[in-house]
Amino acid sequence: MAEIRHYQRFKDYDYSRGAALFITVTTSPRRQIFGRVTNGKMALSDLGQEADTSIKRVFNSAAITLHRHVVMPDHVHISIYLRPGLDNPAAIALLNRTVGKFKSWINRCWWQHGGEGALWQQGYHDWLCIGREMIDSVQRYIDYNPLKWELRNNRSLLRMVEPINSPLLPAGEYWRGIGALQVLNHERELVALRISRTNTPAQLSALCARMAPKIGQYAFISGFISAGERQVLELLLESADSQIIKVSPYAFPHDYNPPVTWMKAIDDGRMAVIARGNSPEELNRASCLDLNAAIARMADKTAYYKAGSFLR
Repeated sequence: MAEIRHYQRFKDYDYSRGAALFITVTTSPRRQIFGRVTNGKMALSDLGQEADTSIKRVFNSAAITLHRHVVMPDHVHISIYLRPGLDNPAAIALLNRTVGKFKSWINRCWWQHGGEGALWQQGYHDWLCIGREMIDSVQRYIDYNPLKWELRNNRSLLRMVEPINSPLLPAGEYWRGIGALQVLNHERELVALRISRTNTPAQLSALCARMAPKIGQYAFISGFISAGERQVLELLLESADSQIIKVSPYAFPHDYNPPVTWMKAIDDGRMAVIARGNSPEELNRASCLDLNAAIARMADKTAYYKAGSFLR
């Protein structure tokens, strides 16, 4: 039987330009045989080590450059670049051959380790990465995948708490949250972050430069909605000394999972994600203003950071 492929999303793409691809290959039926995740890192089994070595060998050639990969307990993620010059049929054929070679070799190793039957699910999943932003997102996804696995398989770390009991939250309002909710009962002074959408990249860079040395002095609360606020969030996520309260503009569901790039901060006990109420609201100017007002009430008499000035 021919393998099932999943490239319909970009079947009309011109591969002669070159292509950045994100590939996932999964065991059947999700056998966790490549190792286990410990403290946010993969501890590879013998077969997992063989898979890691094989990826480095098979996905590096004159036509393919391996960028990132990770071997997880029951799947592998691979980020590659196909060189320019291949037409569409040649590119797809090369991709099929390369993935098939990897799968066949590891299946043979599986049999040598006493396994029986087919190791892999049929086919593989591949995504074309359009633009630098998506490429960077894929790289982060691969880097954080072991930590994401550990957190999502340890539901206590992402357990939904509702209602949240904190003097920071207004009496009579219903809030739910996940993550390091102890940040709500902060010892540091709480700073509400609000950055206008109108600020220039230069202003935002200057603001981040002024903030960086002072991150460890405060806990930051924000909706992190505007481009500038999201840029500051990236800065906070990278700092091991930050304390972050992300106030969602939406009432998230009980099975809510945060973005993978937040996982390290949650696991370190320095980030809480909270939302008000049970009913989702449309994100518009009125709801954003209401959210900012709620955040300001939480921060009470503390300072505001605005692009172009550091008020303290």
